[in-house]
Order: sequence, then structure tokens, then C-alpha cells
Amino acid sequence: MKVHRSRSVRRAKVIPDGKNLVSHAGAALLAELADRTGLTEAMSVAMSDCGISWHTHDPGVVLTHLAVAIADGADCLADIAALREQEDLFGPVASVATAWRAVHATAVFKLRAIPLALAQARARVWAANPPVGPMIWDFDSTLVNVSSEKEDAATYKRGFGFNPLAVWCDNTNEPLGAMLRPGNAAPGNTDDHLELLEQVVRAVPPEYALGHEEDDDPALVVHPILVRADSAGASQRFVQSLTDANFDYSIGFPISGSVRDALLLAQEEDWVRATELGGGDPRRRRSHRTHRDHRAQGMAR
Repeated sequence: MKVHRSRSVRRAKVIPDGKNLVSHAGAALLAELADRTGLTEAMSVAMSDCGISWHTHDPGVVLTHLAVAIADGADCLADIAALREQEDLFGPVASVATAWRAVHATAVFKLRAIPLALAQARARVWAANPPVGPMIWDFDSTLVNVSSEKEDAATYKRGFGFNPLAVWCDNTNEPLGAMLRPGNAAPGNTDDHLELLEQVVRAVPPEYALGHEEDDDPALVVHPILVRADSAGASQRFVQSLTDANFDYSIGFPISGSVRDALLLAQEEDWVRATELGGGDPRRRRSHRTHRDHRAQGMAR
């Protein structure tokens, strides 16, 4: 009867004698971090209902090894071989075929436990090192160029590539969630923004998500969250959803005459003076005002 390894790295002894050197040893610290924060175990639980019978390799370990390989410079599944060659350090590493099954399983629509697994691990990390200042989430899509006409690498901006949409936490410089999309995906797709927002709310610790579900009582909010986006996020449905879920927001978009007229309808007491990044002193060079009314759809410049 085989017992799955529940750790993504083996215990290593660090000595200063310069002998028995091990390559990729620094990458093992990432695997150790995933184990210690409970991310490896939580991902194993999340993947238990994906429909795959894991005979040898624990799915949480497989996904952790993939993440470590990417951090170590891998740009395709076959590059996981760099870890397979270091069994003394990482233990048994899954084959490319097994790794592919794990990646494919994460795309199962009903597998909604993955963000919850991330939330559990993130709760431990943020408890040890809490985010500083007002919570800020940045939505943005980024074109990723590829060198050939790969599958789903559709034409975009006269080239080939992918156009993932991601959310970053400005306080901790970490990605909170991402959505893989083809290169011709519209940067301002409202459905994608709403789906990713829902995913990110589930992927943060419960105390940060409290009060940020649609139609929640504003009094429940413990951590106010400011959502920022460029003109791709300037849609009525996205901004209305942010309002309904008690988010503050700053959305950039071109100012037209009709928008300018709408801004003039706002009462003076509804305006809040913009501050420098990090919530510091008020801005001095240019007069920026932020307004939370969805009619203005965010930030006026």
C-alpha cells in the first residue's frame, strides 16, 4: 500500500564545508515555504474531488513542484525535469504526464476549493506579516508574447500571445488571482472582471473578505478595500458590482462631456481628496478627486 508524500521538499542539512554541493538548493526554500504555510496540504484537499485517482503522487505536491519550477525559470511542463533530477532534495517528482493531468484538473469549473486553499495559506502568512496600510487591489491585463503560433495564442496587437487578466495586492506585491485568456481576449471584458473579483474574494483570509460579498451590510467590513483599474474596468456592471460589495474604487477612463456633466451633479461633501500612493499626504501637483458614486464610474482627472 503506497502512501503519498505530503511534503514537497526533503529535510536538508546546511553545512559550510563547500562539499556535496546541490544545484537548485535555493528553490527548495520555496517548496519549504509552501509546506510550512499549509499550502501544499490545502491544495491536496482541494484537488481531492477533481476526478483523478492519484496512485503515486500527491496532487498538492505536484502543483507545488510546478510552481517552484516556474520560479526557477521553467516555461513549459517539460522543465519540471530540473526538479526530477534532484530527488535527494525534492523527493519523487511527478512525470510530465502526471503534471499535465494536475494542471488540467485545476481548470475544472466545479473545483472551487482552490481559492479557499490559497486563503488558508495566505491567512497564516498575513498573520505573521500583516499588510500595511489601506488594502489596494489592482486589476490589469498583460499581453504575454510567444515566439510561435501556439494553441490559443491568437493574434493581438500585430503579434501572437496571450492576454491574462490578473489582480495584484499593492500592499504585499503578490498576485491574488489570475485568469488565463487567449491573446485576442478583450481587455475590458466585464464578465472576466466579475469572475476574477469573485475568485479573489474567496482567495483572501475571511476577515479581509468579510462584508465584500454582493449586498453585504457595509457595517460588516473589517478591512476596507480599494479596487483600482484602468479604462478596461470602466464598465457600468463592474463598477455597480463593486458598489454592491462595499468596495471603494478608482477607475481611470477618458473624460467626455457627459461624464463631466455627471461629475458636476455630485455634492461637494461627497468628494474625497486624493492622496499619494500608500495613503500618505494629499496630492499637490494636480487636483485629483475620487468619487464613489457609480454614475461617475470611478476617478476623474
